[in-house]
Amino acid sequence: MTAPWLVRPRVLLVDDDRLVRTAYHRQLKAQLDVSVAATASEALALVEAGPPFTAVFTDYHMPGMNGLDLLVRIKALAPRTVRILFTGKADLLELVAAVNEAEIFRVLLKPCATPALWACIEAAIARYNATSTTATPADASLATALQALVTRTNPPLEHWLRRLQRAVRHMCDTLSIPGADRYELAAALAGLGAIGFDKATIDRFVAGHPADAAERQQFEDVTHTTAMLLATLPGLQDVGAMITGATDAGPVATPLDAMRPEQLGAQLLRAAMLLDTAVARGEDRDQAIDALRARQLAPARLLDALLTYRLTGAGSHVVSVNVADLEAGMVLEEPVRAHGGLTLAPAGQVISPALLEILCGYVRTIGIAEPLLVRVPGTHDV
Repeated sequence: MTAPWLVRPRVLLVDDDRLVRTAYHRQLKAQLDVSVAATASEALALVEAGPPFTAVFTDYHMPGMNGLDLLVRIKALAPRTVRILFTGKADLLELVAAVNEAEIFRVLLKPCATPALWACIEAAIARYNATSTTATPADASLATALQALVTRTNPPLEHWLRRLQRAVRHMCDTLSIPGADRYELAAALAGLGAIGFDKATIDRFVAGHPADAAERQQFEDVTHTTAMLLATLPGLQDVGAMITGATDAGPVATPLDAMRPEQLGAQLLRAAMLLDTAVARGEDRDQAIDALRARQLAPARLLDALLTYRLTGAGSHVVSVNVADLEAGMVLEEPVRAHGGLTLAPAGQVISPALLEILCGYVRTIGIAEPLLVRVPGTHDV
């Protein structure tokens, strides 16, 4: 078998049976950088000493610390290392615990045939390499918390960021660009510096039409504020670099295939932002893309991909309606308030069948201040 890599990945095998360790080491040493350990303590010492292992394979039943507890410890020490558990017999609850507590990649039954072992090793190497540009579990939780903060505090801002996410995802899918989740995360967090903006300010921000010089400076500070925040958070510095790079003006000279991940993420986000701003100003999508291409403001291949992107918000218009005329899919342009002033639904909220039923109930009970300003989706909305 010829291994599909040039630099041999480091693999750690942990088993208290000397014959098993010897057998696995003999099978793998020609194509992998293999270390072995007889106990959990030996394994932890090797992990702590570094350099990092691509994968750790450990037996479940060992004296002292079992394989599950060992992999939980390794997860804390080296979260990117792929963790695999060998077991000859195990209770179903133990296996569930292994997957949940140690985020185990595979559970292999002993004895494990050589083809199955190599298939697992190759999958583990692919997983390890894929995580080089993606968040660790801790980073992912932090990013999720930041996105939830935007959702709870500023729905209009969230809608803009979701449009950017969809555009970035569309370009990645169309061009088969790997690492799409990381680039989409940059789009999801690009507006953190605007979290205090109200609906009207966000509309001007997206369209690039500040009300005055002070607001222009406020808009220019959004990217700087966002990047400064992300620079202080573990595992999100590259996302901050993408967001900062997205605001760089001028033609793009570097070919798409030669860009570093931070550069590529910046260009994906920049193309999404430029198109979204043009559409917010009322420009036709294809004409806007042609103008961006003529000015070389985004890589041509990204602009080509956006020609097949279905816009959200294109053709939409604002109308004044009563609750009885509301329809699912409409978007509130202003908060819905009871006659006493209590806010019942925030601006930016999409009318769903459930919300429509609730609002109709409010009309019959406490009363709602009507009419309401809502945005009606156009034919190109998704």
